Amino acid sequence: MSSLQQTQANRNSNIDMLKVILSVFVVFLHGQLFLDVSPSVSHFFVNGLFRIAVPLFMLINGYYLLDALETRKFTSWAYRPLQAYAIWSLIYIPIWLPDCINKSSLYFCIGRTVFFGYFHLWYLPGLILGGAIIFHLRHRNKFLSALLALGLFIMGTTIEYLPIIQSNLSTKAGDSIILPNWINRNFLLFSFPYMFLGYFIRIFSLETRINISTFSAVGLLSVLLFFLEVAFSYTSSMTANGFDMYFTLPLVCSFAFLLTLRAGKIASDVDLSSFHLSKIANGIYFIHPLFLILAATFTKSTFSSSIFAATAAFLCSAFLLRSKRLSFLLA
Repeated sequence: MSSLQQTQANRNSNIDMLKVILSVFVVFLHGQLFLDVSPSVSHFFVNGLFRIAVPLFMLINGYYLLDALETRKFTSWAYRPLQAYAIWSLIYIPIWLPDCINKSSLYFCIGRTVFFGYFHLWYLPGLILGGAIIFHLRHRNKFLSALLALGLFIMGTTIEYLPIIQSNLSTKAGDSIILPNWINRNFLLFSFPYMFLGYFIRIFSLETRINISTFSAVGLLSVLLFFLEVAFSYTSSMTANGFDMYFTLPLVCSFAFLLTLRAGKIASDVDLSSFHLSKIANGIYFIHPLFLILAATFTKSTFSSSIFAATAAFLCSAFLLRSKRLSFLLA
C-alpha cells in the first residue's frame, strides 16, 4: 500500500462526519432555510453559520493535498474532481443550458458556466485550480506563499464588501452596485486561500502545537467576531445575493477544523470508515439541487423543502454508494 493509500485508509473519521454535516449545511443554505419565517433568523443561518461549509471543504482538501504532493500523485488527485465536474455538468445541462439560451449573451453565459461551474459545481474547478496553484508553489518559501494567499483572500473579501462601501459613500438613495458571485468567489480569491490554509496547518502540524487554553480562547473569540460581522452584513441590507466572504471566516473555519482533529484523536478508536461518509457527503452536495427543484413543486416552506432535499439526497447517495454501476457518481 502506498503512503497516499495508507493516508486515505486512516482518514480521521471525525473529519468525514464533519463533511456530511457541512454538506447538509449547503443544502440548507441553498434552500434558504427559515427565509419565509424570519429574514433575520434566516440571515444568521444562511449567510452566517452555513457559510462555513464550502471554506471548510476547501481547507480540508488543502490539508490532505500534501499527501498527493509528497507522493508525486497530483495528477491522480486532480483527475477525480475533474471527472466529477464533467459528469455532473452534463447531468445539469438540461437546467443551465436553457437559461443561457434565453439570455442575449449566449456564448458568454455558456463559457462562464463551463469555466466557473453551474451553481454549486463551481466548487470543483475552484478545487482543481486552487490545488494547482499550491502544486506550483510547493517548493517556494511557505511564509511568502502564505502572504500571497492572505493578500488574495483580503482582495476577494474586500470585493465582497464593495456594494456596502459604495452604498455608504453614495449620496443617492438606492444607488448601489451588484456584483456577480464569480467575480470574487473563484479559484484565485476563494479556493486557493482556504486550501493553502489547510495545507499550512498540515505542513507545520499546527494541530499538535497549539496550547489548549489559548486555542479555546482564540476559537471562541473568533466565533464571536464572526457573528458580529454577520450581524453587520445584515444591517447593511446588501445581502440579496448572499454573502460568501467574511474577514473572520478563516479563523472560525480553522477553529472548527482543528477542534475536529483534536476530537478525532480522542475518538481515534472509533472506526467509521466502512460507512464511506466522505462519499455520502459528496453525493449530498452534488445531488441536492435536483431535490430542491422538486420540492419547489409541492411546498413553499423553506423548512420543508430543505429537510426534504437533505433527506432525499442522503438516501439517494446511500443507494448510489451500494450500486456497483453508479457509485462513480459520488467521486
